[in-house]
Amino acid sequence: MTEGTLDAVSQRYIQDDVTEQRRPRPPSWSEIADAPRSALSAQTARILNGAEPRILALAVSSPLWRPGVEESEDREWELESYQAQHTAIFRDRRMEELGRAGLVPADRQANVSSAVLRHSAEIGHVTVTAQHEIEDGPGAADRPQVYPDRPQVYPGAAYFEIGPPLARRTGEMEVSDLVVGIAPPPELSLDGAPVPLLPATQFWREDLLRVYFELYRDLDTPSDDAGDFEVRVQIVPLAVGPTAPGQPPPRTPREPRATVEVSVESAGPTGQHFFDLDLRNERPGVLRIVLEVTDQETGAARTRAVPVRLLER
Repeated sequence: MTEGTLDAVSQRYIQDDVTEQRRPRPPSWSEIADAPRSALSAQTARILNGAEPRILALAVSSPLWRPGVEESEDREWELESYQAQHTAIFRDRRMEELGRAGLVPADRQANVSSAVLRHSAEIGHVTVTAQHEIEDGPGAADRPQVYPDRPQVYPGAAYFEIGPPLARRTGEMEVSDLVVGIAPPPELSLDGAPVPLLPATQFWREDLLRVYFELYRDLDTPSDDAGDFEVRVQIVPLAVGPTAPGQPPPRTPREPRATVEVSVESAGPTGQHFFDLDLRNERPGVLRIVLEVTDQETGAARTRAVPVRLLER
């Protein structure tokens, strides 16, 4: 093959590559993907069951699109019903998968699911996923086809880095991670849920933010022995800085605008506590809820924090 022939063949392949690059690509699952996804609110928290460390996983979700909307005579909109399925995927510090487990529905009407899972020291990350199967009904033929083989399933996911397992030590107290949400409305029963709230991490100003935590004392502590503890709560606004390429925006804490201190009695060996915070005086943005629990008898203290987002109207 002559040099001129080689050059012609190279130019042809270059043109083929350029043409291929111009072909439209299928949408990727990113924050800006135009394909239907799921709106998922999930949380994980380290807890203790007796002396055994556990991970509590909570999820509530719904499709992010409006399937088969029909307008009735009184001009009220109704969406087709769907069934949510949530899964927890465990990974080690190198992001290698260790296993996965399904979350159990607590109330089908709210699509809230939960699971209490064994917390081994190997676990470094947990991914909570959501899938929604849209039930048959009007408008089924007009639904977008995300997966040709499973056109009625729509995914979503949330990612969490997990700290080391909690431990119960003689003569010491321990505090679970914080779980946040809102009080469930009277018509919604969450008897099957492990915490007395509807899980959420984004709130309107009018919402009362409910914060739940568990306080662990020595396992030999009698159930009628109520210890005295001081609970200090801070609402810390986080300033979001400029974003570096490929990195999440940095957040630096500002001075707290609200601090509440209360004394509580916690029965042994495990006390379950929650309180509600009024957010009406806070500005929209990312807030950090910081909880510090101090044992009045020993002076030992534990601090736990969780980020939430206050939405703008």
